[in-house]
Amino acid sequence: MAACPVALATSEHPVAAHAVAECAGALLERTDQHFDELLVMVGAPFDGALEDITGALAQLLGVRQCAGLVGRGLLMGTRIGVDTPGLVVLAVRSEYPLVGHVGSPRALLDLWQEPAGRHDATATRASSGPAPVSLLLADPFSVDLAAWRAELASPRRGCSTLLLASGYIGARGGPGTTRFRASGSEYRDGALALLLPNDLARLTEVHGTAAVGDAVRVTTVDRNDVIALDDLPAAEVFEASLARPTELPAGVDRVGFLRTGSPELVAARRSPKGLVLERPVELGELLVPAVRSVDLVASEIRGAMSESSRDVALVFTDSDLPAGPTRPLDVAAERLAVTAGLELSQLALDGPPASGRTQEAGRTEPASASPGGGAAALVLTLFGSG
Repeated sequence: MAACPVALATSEHPVAAHAVAECAGALLERTDQHFDELLVMVGAPFDGALEDITGALAQLLGVRQCAGLVGRGLLMGTRIGVDTPGLVVLAVRSEYPLVGHVGSPRALLDLWQEPAGRHDATATRASSGPAPVSLLLADPFSVDLAAWRAELASPRRGCSTLLLASGYIGARGGPGTTRFRASGSEYRDGALALLLPNDLARLTEVHGTAAVGDAVRVTTVDRNDVIALDDLPAAEVFEASLARPTELPAGVDRVGFLRTGSPELVAARRSPKGLVLERPVELGELLVPAVRSVDLVASEIRGAMSESSRDVALVFTDSDLPAGPTRPLDVAAERLAVTAGLELSQLALDGPPASGRTQEAGRTEPASASPGGGAAALVLTLFGSG
């Protein structure tokens, strides 16, 4: 297995310059390693200082690439900060570029095939085996995630390890708020790509859903309004499934249905016609009554994290998840000491955020209006880290 040293440094200092000094000092103490790339995550109060923070860290540590993200909630080792100052620096030495901005599927392929940097300037990724584990955090208003996946997963591309995610990457959630840095520039569109070797990383989707009834068939539907299930009033069928208290897990925060072959919950609520779902369904489609539970999200995060204390876990969670005794970032903090995390508003997979489809002033509809797969969290585990 190829060496891929990973180190994590954190600071809760309220002054950005001091936080940078603390993190850089901690990483410079690791004299046995030289790091190639940094992923920097800051809490919302450092939003305006993101450019200065990433620039200073890149210069102090002599890395070839430094990317920066802002999130509402920040996990710093074993401490959680929400809307508070904080700095997390993930440093990696790898033949792959860890981070980069991409504006098209072709750009992502080019990033995979870049020369191997300071390790071997003549090598390329094209001959180094399978495509790396890849996570793309994309602006939902400029990237059609479903189209990207179709292009990259085609037989001529063969990029089966790809996971595309979208969300509002910034201090605030909502259209037009996406903001991140890569290669010394600021971007408000496209995607930030995270790439790591297949044998050293595992990416797990966390949904936290559970079925609470038998599958039912949609027999009357009008766009997002489901009027009848199995020829019975849809609301009555659904509420009967939820009326079985012994089958409901603790910490339920959303109710709805699972579609065939998907662990994503399609939220549902009562409407004058029956039930209104957050995404359209087809006549004759089978749906399974289900719930999402914060407790189940936490349990799945625990299961996704490695047993080894030397591994690093990078956790992205949806900031819409309610806080509580089993807050997902708290669970991640309890599980490993070397953990970083970020809360993104309206995290979604392969499609736009469910609530991001309303048109706002100066903005257009999301690039993809097709149903996408939602996630409560994503866990990136890096094995055998030093």
